Amino acid sequence: MHGERPPRLLFEHHRRLLTSCFHDVWIQLGVYITWPCILVSYLRFYYGLKAQGIDRSEFAYRAPFQPYASIFDAHFPTVLVILFSGFKLFVKDHWDAILIFAIMFCGYKLYHKSKLVPLSDIDFQTGRRE
Repeated sequence: MHGERPPRLLFEHHRRLLTSCFHDVWIQLGVYITWPCILVSYLRFYYGLKAQGIDRSEFAYRAPFQPYASIFDAHFPTVLVILFSGFKLFVKDHWDAILIFAIMFCGYKLYHKSKLVPLSDIDFQTGRRE
């Protein structure tokens, strides 16, 4: 019996391991929700500039290959991650995080009565150095 763990310690080890896996899944879901939101925000910024006739070359920093890189990144890598490493997130009981995000987003929009700003009305001048 030398070297064997007592049953209580073994249970604690498994409990901590399951808790850690549970947190990993929620963190991955958070990334899968946040990344598309960032990409959509950038695309609205890009098309807002275009709608108002502002050239991106006026800015100090520009990302190359835009908006095509954002459009590509919103689809291709996400599909690869879901298929090869994150598929477990979208089976069984893990859809609740996406549902929670949708409810919170819609609840915020309804409670604050906020609307999507049209591309032609986005303010790109406030806070800009001359």
